This record gives sequence, C-alpha cells and structure tokens, in this order.
Amino acid sequence: MPHRAQAISGLLNLADVGQGAQRLSEEQYTNLSATAPDNITLWIVTLNESRLANDDPTNMPPVFYAPPAAKVGRNEPCPCGSGKKYKKCCAIN
Repeated sequence: MPHRAQAISGLLNLADVGQGAQRLSEEQYTNLSATAPDNITLWIVTLNESRLANDDPTNMPPVFYAPPAAKVGRNEPCPCGSGKKYKKCCAIN
C-alpha cells in the first residue's frame, strides 16, 4: 500500500493533468497515464485510512449554539446600540 505522501502526490499530478498543467515530463506523463487506473483506488483507500487513523472523536472541539435571539420590534431601539429605532437603522438593510 502506498504511503500517504505518495497518494497525495499521485492525485495532485492527476489533477494537474486534468487541468492541462504541463508540470510532468513526457515519461512521467506516460507512466502516470498507464498506472493511474490501478492506483487511484489504492491512493483513495490510503488517504481514507490515514484520515480515520488520525480522527479522534473525543478530541473534537465542543460545538456551541447561540440561543435564539428575541425578535426586535420595529419601533424598539436598535440592538446595535446606535440609539436609533430598529426600523431606521439595521432593518433598512
């Protein structure tokens, strides 16, 4: 099984070929064209296994949700602190 760096490099080279970038020599291009159909699956499996090995669900940052804000009435002061009524301040946008 290829290493993670080889998988990334192979997929990036394929992306360059797909976008028409001429970064590969003729020999590299021929070799990539000949081996890509067999290697794409291995590269993707390698990257997925690497992702899963580094994915620690207990290390996820906590997700905080803001409580729903009370609806501001048109004639109430604007919550931005401008001192204007809401309808003449932020409600215009």
